[in-house]
Amino acid sequence: MKGQLKQRAMVLLSALLLLLLMAIGVFSALEVSNLQLKLSIDHVIAEQLFLSSETVVEEVLSSPALLSAAYNSSRAQLPWPNSEYRSSVTSASDLSQRIIGRAEVRFVSATIGAGNSMRRGAPGLRQLHYEVHALAALDDSSRRSYHVQGVYIEVPQEDRF
Repeated sequence: MKGQLKQRAMVLLSALLLLLLMAIGVFSALEVSNLQLKLSIDHVIAEQLFLSSETVVEEVLSSPALLSAAYNSSRAQLPWPNSEYRSSVTSASDLSQRIIGRAEVRFVSATIGAGNSMRRGAPGLRQLHYEVHALAALDDSSRRSYHVQGVYIEVPQEDRF
């Protein structure tokens, strides 16, 4: 009888140790899964911020008023023009609703472009060089994406003769 009791105790002890090892394995798997979820959420946020800052750059480039204001600001020594953007998603559960963007346009220089002609009446083209600084950020955190994009625009050159 004593031998049978010892056997039962060893089986119970072995089962408890096996159960403990399985519990440790499950908890570590849960921890790894939780970490992967957090990393994927951060990746989605970073991707949305990147795309939002690219959208801000595209909106600035489609606005000739900001580009001409930057050109005039450089000539008159005024602050660079900037504009604010807020994403237009209406879903309350969508993260992109909380993303705001800010853009600043800087005029860098003007150079003679292709097609320049010395003949009177055909002044050719000149290239205007701009920099667009775009920032997209979340309202409630320090997560942000900052982009600088150079832009070349060809315009008719004034006749200097």
